[in-house]
This record gives sequence, structure tokens and C-alpha cells, in this order.
Amino acid sequence: ISGFSHNLDPEYVNNTIIEESCIADIIINELDADTAGTDTMEFVELYDGGVGNSPLDGMVLVLYNGSNNLSYAAYDLDGQTTNPNGYFVIGNAAVANVDIVIPSNGLQNGADAAGLYTGDGTDFPNGSAVTTTNLIDALVYDTNDSDDPELLVLLNAGQSQINEDGAGDKDSHSSQRIPNGSGGARNTDTYAQLEPTPGAANDAPAPMPEFIINELDADTAGTDTMEFVELFDGGLGNSSLDGMVLVFYNGSNNLSYASYDLDGQTTNAEGFFVIGNAAVPNVSIVIPSNGLQNGADAVGLYTGDDTDFPNGSAVTTSSLIDAIVYDTNDSDDPELITLLNAAEPQVNEGGAGDKDAHSSQRFANGTGGARNTSTYVQAIPTPGASNTNATEPATLVINEVDADTAGTDTMEFVELFDGGTGNTSLSGFVLVVYNGNSDTSYNAFDLDGFSTDADGYFVMGNTAVPNVSLVVGSNSLQNGADAVALYSGNATDFPNGTGVTTTNLVDALVYDTNDSDDAGLLVLLNAG
Repeated sequence: ISGFSHNLDPEYVNNTIIEESCIADIIINELDADTAGTDTMEFVELYDGGVGNSPLDGMVLVLYNGSNNLSYAAYDLDGQTTNPNGYFVIGNAAVANVDIVIPSNGLQNGADAAGLYTGDGTDFPNGSAVTTTNLIDALVYDTNDSDDPELLVLLNAGQSQINEDGAGDKDSHSSQRIPNGSGGARNTDTYAQLEPTPGAANDAPAPMPEFIINELDADTAGTDTMEFVELFDGGLGNSSLDGMVLVFYNGSNNLSYASYDLDGQTTNAEGFFVIGNAAVPNVSIVIPSNGLQNGADAVGLYTGDDTDFPNGSAVTTSSLIDAIVYDTNDSDDPELITLLNAAEPQVNEGGAGDKDAHSSQRFANGTGGARNTSTYVQAIPTPGASNTNATEPATLVINEVDADTAGTDTMEFVELFDGGTGNTSLSGFVLVVYNGNSDTSYNAFDLDGFSTDADGYFVMGNTAVPNVSLVVGSNSLQNGADAVALYSGNATDFPNGTGVTTTNLVDALVYDTNDSDDAGLLVLLNAG
């Protein structure tokens, strides 16, 4: 422009620059080539990244046939624009939000390709060879066909041909970028096969919770005042339990003796739900003391309502989601075991020799699958929290803290110690750091999946700290007056700004670097 600007109107030059700077990046966002019946719902969707109302002048969509690697159609986009949300659809007449109509069965099923170019329809007469000249974006696709190397040159190196049947339902799925608009031009690694969404955002369906019975404690010390059943939704959290019911079966007659409707209930933020005696931590539905028989008995989780299971109902697998058949050193009950998958065992709460102190819990947490019991172990109860497989209570202390180190604080750490036991699981614990300026938390570090080493130590600290297991950023520990506290719980229990609390507190250190005492933090310590 600078070389010819003396012959151009400055206003024209400036407007041209502005218009070109506003041109959106257009990509092929979704394609459905194989639909039910005679292919009357095929389409190609373009997307401008959400800019909306973007002109498509100077662009052309070209369709290539993999049988000869030549073009078989070209659609000039002059005069077209994306819709206000940024989408443009070329497809059959019945397709929602279609902008340019093509004949039914107008998109071959593959291995074939669609390419978006700068140019005109006349640049690509039918029978044009595959080219990357002026190529903006492309999708090479198939329906269970072999890769076509001649078409794959349309993609960036290493990118894959996409199978519309990748999720096993080619007639009902399109290939679409997930997340919507992701991946970049001539890249295909974000395409997935889902229900078509022509002219609208591609949205992966929200994962559906898979509910299981995760833990059960039927036999507790004394008069059984700490019994519970824990459900788990796989970790999604805050999942509705509407339409489900827990049913308790008595092994003496193999009939139900209680049922609890779960309508209106939800799992907690970590995905747990607890029904149990009043004294049980994190309990949501309270049942009477001694309300869970000790075995051989069973608990089943069903779709339905408590009215479907009046006391005395026979054992059934109809509408059954999950079940546990359990005992406390009792013989197997073959009538109850029909609630489980074939060959799955009845679970003995006394299996580790301490039925009063142990629950039966899936370990690793949430594993095994519905109506399977082979991952249950007997360990210290963890109602409403991750299962730990710990058979004795963990004795953990904060053993050492270094908050102020030379330079820019790249050697900070917190060390935990289990008294020398070694290999103690830290699942179900969280380290919380408090700011003395406000006496509120400024970070929380979940310890699920970690354990102490063979000598009993665990280190959270900066990258350069010896023996570090959980790495945190430099300058992550404030210098004081501040505090570090170890709790039973999860990081989600302590969003930043949480006030100081001693609930579920295991140990704490309140520290400074030549600062005055902070009375608001000292409540974390024992008196004096």
C-alpha cells in the first residue's frame, strides 16, 4: 500500500485496512455426511469463532471424492455471511439453520474431504485435483474406510482422517470440534462424534453420574450408633439423587426391612452422599441407631421410590443400580448374592479382623463397578470422603516448615510425618495456608493420592526442595504472621477466603518472621 498510496484516496486506504483487519478466521466446525435413510440431513458448518455476521465473500467450499481424489462440487460463498452467533450451514433442505441448500446425498460418505479456500466456484470445476493453494481449512473424513493419503495432504502434518462412525452411530452423529471451534485450521484432533448441531454451538454432553455404593459400616462399637451407607457419583459432585431409593434386605428371610427415598437429595461437592446414624460425619439422611443389620444382609440402590419397596418386599434385580451383600463373619447368603454380578463375593466387614472399627469400602476409591464387590476392603471408616484403605488411624503431624528462604523464596516447604510408620495414605487430608493479614485461607492443597515415604515423611514444596512430592510455586508460603493447617477433608472445603476453623483439624503451625503474635490464628493451636 505504501508504494502506491500517492494514487489512492487516503480514506479508501484506511477503510480497506480496517475491513481486512476485521476479517474473521473461518473454519470447518462440523460435518455430517452419513445420515439415516437416503442422506437428507447432510451438512457442512462453518464458524467464525463467534464474531458473528462475518462476510464470506471471496471463499469457496470444495468437496473431494476419495475414489479418484478429484473435486465433485464447489459452492461459491460470495454474498453470504455467518449468522449473529458466527455459524453458516451448507446442507440439505431439511437441515436446521441451512443457508445454502445442496441436493440430498450431496455429500459423499468417505473417504472424502471438504476444503474451504479463498477463491470462486469457477476456480474449482468438477474434476479439479487436490490442492493446498489458497486453502483455509479442510476436513478429511470417512465412515469406517481406510485412510486416503492423497486427501490427507489437505491437513497439517500428523493430523488424522476422521471417522464419522467413531462413536458407533454414524447415522445419528456428526463429526464436530469439541470444545466448539477448537483445534485450529487444518487440524482434526479435536473432532468428536456427537448428536448434530447445525448452526449452533457444539457441546459435549455433560457427563452422566454413575452412582455406586462406595462404603458401608453395619457393625460399629457398642450399640451401633455409627452405621452408614455412602454413595458416590464418580467425583462429578452435586449430582441429583432424584428417582432413586436405597433398600435394606434381611438375610434371615431375604426380604426388605427398610427403604429410604432419595428424592430431593444430592451428592456433596466431591460426589459423596451419606445415609447413617446421627453421629456419623457428613450424614445427610439420619437413620435410627442399629438401623443397619449386621449380616448376612444386603443394601440395594434402585431407581424408584420407597413406596415400590414396602417392608417385606422380596429380593429383586429389577431397576437395580448397585448392591452390596455383606456379613460379619457369617456364611454366604445365596438368595442375596443374586443382587451381585456373577461370581462377585459377599463382603465380610470383619475381613481385616476388626469389624467394630472398620467399614467395608471400595479401594481405590470408587473402583470396581456397579454390582461388583471385589474391590471392597476393610479399613478405617471415611463417610463422605475418599476411601483410604488405612487399617489404623493415621497419626500425622506438621513436622517442619520453611516459609522464608534466600532470594525469591524458591526453597519453601512443609513436611508431614507419620511417626515413622511409613507409606501412610494421605487421601482424605488437605493442607490449608492462612494469611495473618485477614485470618483467612489463601490456598489449599488436596493430598488425595499421596502417601508418606517409607520413613514416614511427606514434603510439599518448591521444585528445588529435596524429596519434594507435591510441587508448589515459588513464594507460595507467606512469611508471617501466617499459618499452615492439616485437616481431614478436601481442598474444595477451603475456597480462598475461608475463615480460620478447627473443625476436622489434625495439626497446625502458626509462624512468623519477627512479627507480632496473631491472636486470630493462634486458635488453631492448643491453649497456651
